[in-house]
Amino acid sequence: GIEGLDHELLRAREASLGGAGMDWHAGGDTNVRARDVSVTDAAAHNFSAAGLQASGGAVTFGPTGDARASLAHGSVTDATIAERVSVASGQVQGVSASSLGGERQVGIESASATGIRDSVTGGTLRSASLSGVQTGGEGSQFSTTVDEARLSHGAMSGHRVTDATARGLSVSRDGGGALTGGFDGLQATGLHGATGGSGVDVATLDARNGQATMGTDGFGSGSLAQLSTTGLRTDQGSAATASVNGLSASRDASGVQATASSGQAGDIRLAGGGSIGTLRTESVSAQHGNGRSQLGVGAAEATGVAAPGLSAGSVSVQGAHVDHTAGSEGALSGTYRQGDRGPGVARLQTLLSGHGHDVGTPDGVFGPSTARALIAFQRSAGLTPDGVAGSGTLGALQGGAGPASTQAGFDGLQASTVAVEQGGTRASVDSIDASGGRVRLGPGGPAASLDQLSARDARVATTGGAGGGSSRCCAPSPRRG
Repeated sequence: GIEGLDHELLRAREASLGGAGMDWHAGGDTNVRARDVSVTDAAAHNFSAAGLQASGGAVTFGPTGDARASLAHGSVTDATIAERVSVASGQVQGVSASSLGGERQVGIESASATGIRDSVTGGTLRSASLSGVQTGGEGSQFSTTVDEARLSHGAMSGHRVTDATARGLSVSRDGGGALTGGFDGLQATGLHGATGGSGVDVATLDARNGQATMGTDGFGSGSLAQLSTTGLRTDQGSAATASVNGLSASRDASGVQATASSGQAGDIRLAGGGSIGTLRTESVSAQHGNGRSQLGVGAAEATGVAAPGLSAGSVSVQGAHVDHTAGSEGALSGTYRQGDRGPGVARLQTLLSGHGHDVGTPDGVFGPSTARALIAFQRSAGLTPDGVAGSGTLGALQGGAGPASTQAGFDGLQASTVAVEQGGTRASVDSIDASGGRVRLGPGGPAASLDQLSARDARVATTGGAGGGSSRCCAPSPRRG
């Protein structure tokens, strides 16, 4: 029947303690030991537990504030933390902690919990377990490692997962505040995510050797040795299988960059009724920043391509690339500061996001997150970090002057068994072989060139129209598209 102070910081209906002892030494050291502790209906600082048990506990306090603690085994039932998170039951084994000379060390052999609920987000987690947890740190540095982590039947804010396992987890932070993390393996089944009306479902996911680094300025980079999924579905299509090797991505002052050594997907269903039997890519790279977007593909191959009015048995491309420069047409101008609203602010937010600065969803409201992102960009660009977007900042964000243009090209293109039908026009080509293709779309109109093109068994038929079914060949005028 222990009652706390006036504010009831501690309350327990029933408590028992066995084998407890305390020692105090002239030097200021204090030792506390407890062989077995049990508490029922306890509450302290927004923590309550219907049943709490601990055994083999020991605490040591040194004269300089140094401390050590250990716990052989602990369990909790029907606990509530901070008045919003509840745990039906949990267990922890082999807990140890120390704070010596400013350095902190924590170790946990294993921990598990079931029936976790978060009343604020509506999240639930049926069971979770960790093994081999270790943390350490000194000052602003710390490191954490987990041998293995498991969870089953988790759900939160429209996201669900049936089962997930991660091995070899590690997280560390250096003195400058940069975070580095990684894992040896990650497996998950029954994934579902829905955000803003968009849904993503993945039956299984398998990833290995993931690494990520986040700098103090919000920039970051990540890599993944291999990723494979089955039963991938999105609002824009689906794929029975998909895999990516050598995936890496980074964000810095120059923008966003991503590369993948190779990728493969099978049984792809596209929005609008299209489909691709298999798709393979090699050496894919993409980067965006300072008003310029670039995409490069070393090689790509697709089989069983079908879309409304188009089909191809196989298509392969060598050395494809696209280079787009936003230019100054319709450039954002004026001055924007915190508290402003409107389409101009939304454009500003989109530009900041393109440079790798997180502003959340561009909503046209210049709030604190937009101000922080703007100041971070100004610092990275060598501008005065005043949080006001004037002509100098907008010019740096939009990457200089010049008209908008798009250039694309490929080294080689091969296609077989191509069939096209659009309206009353039909065409079929058994094979196409082209090299040195170039296309430019600029303010002066489109341009195109091709070093060589060969085709076999080409047939074209034009029917219908006012001409009474006449057929003729003509040179089509170039079109944007």
